Amino acid sequence: MHNIPIMHRDIRWQNIVKYRDNDKWFLIDFEFACYSPQYKKEEKLENHTHAPEIREGYHDTSSVDIWSVRFLIHLGYQLKLETLVKH
Repeated sequence: MHNIPIMHRDIRWQNIVKYRDNDKWFLIDFEFACYSPQYKKEEKLENHTHAPEIREGYHDTSSVDIWSVRFLIHLGYQLKLETLVKH
């Protein structure tokens, strides 16, 4: 997707689907996608799950998608750790 200057800007688990039959994953819901760079503040996205550049409205690039993927990985490890600690 980043080979062309477009960023999704709303990468979260609700916008990721996986085929049942194989290991392919897809992004859905491109409502907030736009060309990179972007200088527009996006107030409809949640503060705690999106990169600061989106919330503050300063020069956000495709790095906001990288931020979101890192957040999902961190959240996944955190949830797995909590599950392990409970057992």
